[in-house]
Parts: sequence; structure tokens; C-alpha cells
Amino acid sequence: MSTLRPRPEPGSAGQPEPAVQPGQPVPPVQLAGASPELQAAVEAVLGAGVATLTLEDALAQLAKGPPPGCLLVALADGEGPGPWRALLERAAAPVPLVGLAGPGQEALAARWLDEGGDEVVPPGALALLPALLRRLERRRHAARDVRLDEREGDAQSRPRNPGRESHPSTATHGMPPKRRATPSGD
Repeated sequence: MSTLRPRPEPGSAGQPEPAVQPGQPVPPVQLAGASPELQAAVEAVLGAGVATLTLEDALAQLAKGPPPGCLLVALADGEGPGPWRALLERAAAPVPLVGLAGPGQEALAARWLDEGGDEVVPPGALALLPALLRRLERRRHAARDVRLDEREGDAQSRPRNPGRESHPSTATHGMPPKRRATPSGD
């Protein structure tokens, strides 16, 4: 008969500590193209002040310091994520693009995702924004950890004497293979 054991708590010896805990503050965000009403609603949900930026303001902000955890873009203008994605690539900022859809903008939200937006907060679901931002932050940390693991694995799998062990003609103690005598054509 097996006994049920409690699950290890995050951070205990048997379970790694998650990068972003539920209930923790959300990563910093920038808000683009939002009306004052939407800005107030986002601030109320996130519990922090959020500045509304234009495309040019966002580029200047990205050049000044570390990138935000996320760029929120109001989908009210009908523009796809292309200009925002180009901005982030110019600034070399790996920042997720999250569209904020309003009522009746389901088709625009689908277009946003289809053209390269990372996420969409559907109309009436702004309360989900903190959880979404924490999930994006966990993904970012997990992806960073995978990249670090891959780099570490690549470094361990490389031969210690590049050029000798990896080249087939010198695989035996670094010596070139013996030449075979070829019959002469007499």
C-alpha cells in the first residue's frame, strides 16, 4: 500500500524556485496608444502608474535603459504589430508584444496574433493582465535558462583538442594515416 506524500514546496530541496511567484509584483510594462480611460484601467489592475507612449517615445525609452518586461499596445488604431516589432528589433529588445483589445475588436485581435503579436488580452478580461505578465516573465526566465544550459552543454561536448580528435585523418593519436603503396601501371 502506498502512502500519499505532500508535494515539495517551491524552493525546497526537491523543487526549484519559480522565477516569478504568483502574487509578486508584475514586471515593468510600457503602454502604447492607450486612451486615458484605458491607461487608468491598466493602472488600476496593475496597481502602478503606467505611462502611455507613442512609437517614438517607446524607441527613446528603450535606448535609455533596460527594456520593460512587456510592451502593451492598445489595438484601437487598427495597426498590426509590425511597427512595434520593428521598433523592438531596432532596439535589440526581446520584449513581448501584448495587444489590448476592446469590445468588438475580436477580428483585430486575431490579426494582431497572426501578424506577430505575442498575446492579446480580450475585451473585458483586463483583470487577467497581471497573471499574463507573470506568465510571460516565467517564460522569459525559462527560455534564458534553456539557452544557458545549451551553451554549457555545447562547451562540454566540444573536443579538448579541436582539429585533432575531430578530424578523421588524425583521430589515431594525432598521426596522419599511413599511405598505401599503389601498384604502378607498368
